[in-house]
Formats: sequence, structure tokens, C-alpha cells
Amino acid sequence: MNQSLYVGIDVSKAKLDVALTHNGKEILSHATFENNLQGFKKLTSWTKKQSKKFEKIHYCMEATGIYSEEIANYLQDQKNSIVSVVNPVQPKAFAGSLLLRTKNDRVDAGMIACYAAMHNPPQTPKVPEDIKEFKRLVRHLNYLINSRAKEKTKLESIKSKEIALLVKETIAHYNKQIVQVEKYIKTLINSNPELKESIKLVDSVPSIGYKTACNIIAEIHYTSRDNLDVKSEIANAGLSPQEKLSGISVKGKSKICKKGNSYLRGCLYMPAMSAISRKSILGDFYRRLIDNKKLKMVALVAVMKKMLAIAIGVLKNHKPFNPNWSKLKQEEFVMAY
Repeated sequence: MNQSLYVGIDVSKAKLDVALTHNGKEILSHATFENNLQGFKKLTSWTKKQSKKFEKIHYCMEATGIYSEEIANYLQDQKNSIVSVVNPVQPKAFAGSLLLRTKNDRVDAGMIACYAAMHNPPQTPKVPEDIKEFKRLVRHLNYLINSRAKEKTKLESIKSKEIALLVKETIAHYNKQIVQVEKYIKTLINSNPELKESIKLVDSVPSIGYKTACNIIAEIHYTSRDNLDVKSEIANAGLSPQEKLSGISVKGKSKICKKGNSYLRGCLYMPAMSAISRKSILGDFYRRLIDNKKLKMVALVAVMKKMLAIAIGVLKNHKPFNPNWSKLKQEEFVMAY
């Protein structure tokens, strides 16, 4: 008996294209379902009928933000199921190795299924329900704030009094909703002591305010503070360096890969801009890079990475930021010997 049936899911806004394989070479079946709760139920029912000869079902899909999160959450609650949400770069590289020339949703689903069977990607940890809700609320708050900002910008150029009045009503509506969502977030934080402490710890990092701390906690892989990894979260934010070198003739400029969570990367930009204008550990770090002839944008990205690394550090150590942390650790080491 084969251990697992591999299910590749190509996720789009409206639908889920699904393919099944057991060996990564032969596609057993294809199907399409709606990307909603009713479609999720039909998907699992259909898959279970196809998996009678298999002990486990291994679902695999690419991380596509809000479109993949709900289906992933639903499948993680199913029995005898493994769910892997992978970086889109990985299946894409696998498809390139197969020299696939056709690209459509059906082909992509089959390719993801074969990738899962051949590479057996690790299971994506299940996020606690209150953290899932916290993430939804924080993202919705950001959406409301950004939408209000667009309306305020529009208002500045409107000449018609009637239209201006309508836009002001829209802004007032956003103001009301923002206040309401902020109350929901505050209530949720107060009901979860660990979440409340985590936000307080991240807020202790220079130039990271309360709202940015909420954004960071919402977007990192927060299943447990002790399981966080700095390198993984830097990669998650798309801040890992991407180097282009080949032989002696090709030497492109290094840059960040940007293949990651744009929400996490975006929330670090303004705090980093604030940090470089101040005299602090991050501001001094930026100026040292500039003195060493680094480009301003390269130095700014380095500050963003260091800021995120410090935030993960205070979470893992369960202690607020201390600028003398390294000195204290050195003294502890000397005392130990």
C-alpha cells in the first residue's frame, strides 16, 4: 500500500484546480472546485473517494496570500491530512527542470502534485485560531487605513462640492470602521496574555511602534515564540540577498529577492526610515554602512533585516530590547569560565 496520495492545488481567486498523483509521474485525476467553503467541502469529499488505497493525503499548494490561507486552514483541520504551503519559487523551479512549455491552471495543479510527490515538502505548522483572527483583523485594519488615505488624497483635487461631500462621507465611514476594528484587535490582544506580551516585547525595539509590532506579529510564522527562526523570517519577508554571478563574465548587482511576504516587508519600511534618522543602535548601524560606501537603499534594507532580527530575538528570549545585550552576554561568558 502506498503511504500517501499527493494532491496539488493551484489556487486562484475564484477556483481551485486540483490534481492527484501517487508517484510524481502519473496524474491520476483532475478536478475544479470553487474557492469558498462549499468548494472546500466538495474538494475533501472528492479526494477521500480517490484515496481509499492510501493511508494519508498530502495536500500541497503555493503561498498566494489571502487566496490560499483559507483553504490551507480548512484542510489542516481534516483527519489524516498533511498540508504544505510552499514558496511559489520552489514549484516554478521544479517546472523548469521538467521543461514544461504549457502553462495553465490544470497543468500547474499537476505540476504541484508531482513536486509534492518528488520532494515531500514539510508540513506547514497549524496556526492557533486566535492568531489567525488577529492576522485577519490587522490586515483588514491596514486595508481600511490605506483606503482612507486614497480618499483623502482624492479629496484634495476635487472641484465639485457635491462629490467632495460624498468623499467626506466615505472618509467618515472609514473612520468609524477603523475605530471598530481597533477595538476588536485590542479586545483580542487583552484576551491572550502571550500575544499581549509578544507585542509589548517587539514594541520595545527602537523605532518599532505599537502598530508595527502588531503587523510583525501578524505576519511572521507565529505558532510559538520559541520556534521562530531569524533566517526563515528574513526569507519570509523577502529580504534575503539575491546574487547574480556566473563564471568571470557575468556579475550582476546583488539585490533583495522580494519573493516573500510583502505585508511583512512593507511594515518594516517606514520604521527603518525613522530609525536611520535617529541616534540609536539601528541609526548608527546605517551610518556605518554609508561610511563603508554602501548604497543608501542597500543600507536601508540592511536596517530592515536587522530590525526584524532584533524583533525575533526579543521574542525568543522573552526579554525586552536591551542595547547592551551583547556586552552582558560577553560578561556572562567570562564569568562562566
